[in-house]
Amino acid sequence: MKLILFDIDGTLTRTNEVDQRCFREALEEVMGLSDQSWEEMDFLQVTDPGCVRESFKRQLERSPTEDEFERIKEEFISNLEGETMDADQFSEVPGAANLIAELREHEDYKIALSTGCWGYSAELKLNMVNIDYDGIPFGNADIYTTRDEIAKHAIRLAEKMFPNIDFEKIYYVGDGLWDLRTSELIGLSFIGIDAEGTGKLKAAGAKKVLRNFLDKEAFYGMLEGSVA
Repeated sequence: MKLILFDIDGTLTRTNEVDQRCFREALEEVMGLSDQSWEEMDFLQVTDPGCVRESFKRQLERSPTEDEFERIKEEFISNLEGETMDADQFSEVPGAANLIAELREHEDYKIALSTGCWGYSAELKLNMVNIDYDGIPFGNADIYTTRDEIAKHAIRLAEKMFPNIDFEKIYYVGDGLWDLRTSELIGLSFIGIDAEGTGKLKAAGAKKVLRNFLDKEAFYGMLEGSVA
């Protein structure tokens, strides 16, 4: 039995643009902070709370207070909810919903979610693209705030849900360079999703990369090692 961790933004949902815009606006509206380049950050810190802390550190040279942190989070959620009026900004990576539904019933695999987003925003985006996550172990940034901690938490949740299963291999499916580096750090096999065709994952050394999930044979081949 194998376990597959799925990132959400850019991996299951094409929501990176709307998500980052709402986050950027929340930083500006609440604290007057400018956008933080995620690509320049420590990969473990590319999470919603990590980006708040990094923006404060670089631009204000201090940490956010609890009140400031919560105000930014609330503003971000409010901005994201407002954007749902334009449903075209929320779409699945092609084939994602069908694949997740199939994997939920597959006898050889179990799945979990591992996202740097706060839980509510992640659920909102999954709901907008009709991906059923009910009952799936769900690691997010509500409890842990770094990529490695969140991924490990998702694995622990899966192990708790399936106590009689000894996972022979664990895969991490993601679209960001931070996903690739996190998988390397904690010893997971990586499958990249390059929905926008940037080529950045392959350039960074990822061996297994797909544009989307429409070719399920190719995806399963990567899981079983038959596709390089």
